[in-house]
Amino acid sequence: MKFGVEFSGKEAMEGYLNLPSDLRKKLAYAMDLLAEFGFDIPAKYSKAFGDGLFELRAEAKSGIARAFYTFESGRIVVILNVFVKKSQKTPKLELERARKLLKELRNEAS
Repeated sequence: MKFGVEFSGKEAMEGYLNLPSDLRKKLAYAMDLLAEFGFDIPAKYSKAFGDGLFELRAEAKSGIARAFYTFESGRIVVILNVFVKKSQKTPKLELERARKLLKELRNEAS
Protein backbone atom coordinates (compact mmCIF):
# COMPACT_ATOMS: atom_id res chain seq x y z
CA MET A 1 0.00 0.00 0.00
CA LYS A 2 1.21 3.44 -0.90
CA PHE A 3 -0.87 5.45 1.62
CA GLY A 4 -1.87 4.82 5.20
CA VAL A 5 -5.56 5.35 5.99
CA GLU A 6 -6.65 6.39 9.46
CA PHE A 7 -9.70 7.89 11.13
CA SER A 8 -9.54 11.40 12.58
CA GLY A 9 -11.22 10.31 15.79
CA LYS A 10 -13.81 8.25 17.57
CA GLU A 11 -16.78 9.85 15.79
CA ALA A 12 -15.42 9.01 12.33
CA MET A 13 -14.62 5.43 13.38
CA GLU A 14 -18.07 4.95 14.93
CA GLY A 15 -19.72 6.35 11.79
CA TYR A 16 -17.90 3.68 9.80
CA LEU A 17 -18.62 0.85 12.26
CA ASN A 18 -22.32 1.78 12.45
CA LEU A 19 -22.86 1.44 8.70
CA PRO A 20 -24.92 -1.54 7.53
CA SER A 21 -22.53 -4.42 6.83
CA ASP A 22 -22.88 -4.28 3.03
CA LEU A 23 -22.10 -0.55 2.99
CA ARG A 24 -19.20 -0.99 5.41
CA LYS A 25 -17.76 -3.65 3.11
CA LYS A 26 -18.09 -1.40 0.02
CA LEU A 27 -16.57 1.56 1.85
CA ALA A 28 -13.70 -0.64 3.07
CA TYR A 29 -13.05 -1.59 -0.55
CA ALA A 30 -13.01 2.10 -1.54
CA MET A 31 -10.58 2.80 1.34
CA ASP A 32 -8.33 0.00 0.07
CA LEU A 33 -8.33 1.64 -3.37
CA LEU A 34 -7.52 4.95 -1.72
CA ALA A 35 -4.59 3.35 0.12
CA GLU A 36 -3.31 1.84 -3.12
CA PHE A 37 -3.85 4.72 -5.55
CA GLY A 38 -4.02 7.83 -3.36
CA PHE A 39 -4.71 10.88 -5.53
CA ASP A 40 -5.16 8.60 -8.55
CA ILE A 41 -8.18 6.71 -7.17
CA PRO A 42 -10.78 6.09 -9.90
CA ALA A 43 -13.28 8.97 -10.19
CA LYS A 44 -16.17 6.57 -9.52
CA TYR A 45 -15.02 6.36 -5.90
CA SER A 46 -14.02 9.94 -5.14
CA LYS A 47 -15.03 13.54 -5.64
CA ALA A 48 -13.04 16.69 -4.81
CA PHE A 49 -14.76 19.39 -2.76
CA GLY A 50 -11.91 21.92 -2.84
CA ASP A 51 -9.31 23.06 -0.32
CA GLY A 52 -7.98 19.53 0.13
CA LEU A 53 -11.33 17.96 1.04
CA PHE A 54 -12.52 14.85 -0.81
CA GLU A 55 -15.55 12.57 -0.63
CA LEU A 56 -15.16 8.78 -0.78
CA ARG A 57 -18.20 7.02 -2.28
CA ALA A 58 -19.78 3.63 -1.64
CA GLU A 59 -23.11 2.18 -2.72
CA ALA A 60 -24.83 -1.08 -1.76
CA LYS A 61 -28.34 -2.52 -1.49
CA SER A 62 -28.89 -0.88 1.89
CA GLY A 63 -28.04 2.61 0.64
CA ILE A 64 -25.25 5.05 -0.07
CA ALA A 65 -22.36 5.87 2.25
CA ARG A 66 -19.95 8.75 2.04
CA ALA A 67 -16.74 9.53 3.90
CA PHE A 68 -15.00 12.88 3.76
CA TYR A 69 -11.22 12.65 3.80
CA THR A 70 -8.04 14.61 3.27
CA PHE A 71 -4.39 13.88 2.58
CA GLU A 72 -1.77 14.63 5.22
CA SER A 73 2.00 14.71 4.91
CA GLY A 74 3.76 11.37 5.09
CA ARG A 75 1.34 9.74 2.66
CA ILE A 76 -1.47 9.53 5.20
CA VAL A 77 -5.18 9.71 4.35
CA VAL A 78 -7.36 10.93 7.21
CA ILE A 79 -11.06 9.97 7.22
CA LEU A 80 -12.84 12.95 8.78
CA ASN A 81 -16.44 11.73 8.95
CA VAL A 82 -18.62 8.92 7.64
CA PHE A 83 -22.36 9.03 7.02
CA VAL A 84 -25.26 7.44 5.16
CA LYS A 85 -26.45 9.65 2.34
CA LYS A 86 -30.24 9.87 2.16
CA SER A 87 -30.75 12.49 -0.56
CA GLN A 88 -29.44 13.24 -4.02
CA LYS A 89 -27.15 16.04 -2.85
CA THR A 90 -24.46 15.76 -0.20
CA PRO A 91 -26.06 17.04 3.02
CA LYS A 92 -24.93 20.57 3.81
CA LEU A 93 -24.56 19.71 7.51
CA GLU A 94 -22.15 16.85 6.73
CA LEU A 95 -20.11 19.04 4.39
CA GLU A 96 -19.92 21.80 7.02
CA ARG A 97 -18.88 19.23 9.64
CA ALA A 98 -16.14 17.90 7.35
CA ARG A 99 -14.82 21.40 6.67
CA LYS A 100 -14.77 22.14 10.40
CA LEU A 101 -12.90 18.89 11.13
CA LEU A 102 -10.43 19.65 8.34
CA LYS A 103 -9.77 23.10 9.81
CA GLU A 104 -9.25 21.59 13.28
CA LEU A 105 -6.89 18.96 11.86
CA ARG A 106 -4.82 21.63 10.10
CA ASN A 107 -4.66 23.75 13.27
CA GLU A 108 -3.38 20.74 15.25
CA ALA A 109 -0.69 20.10 12.64
CA SER A 110 0.55 23.72 12.83
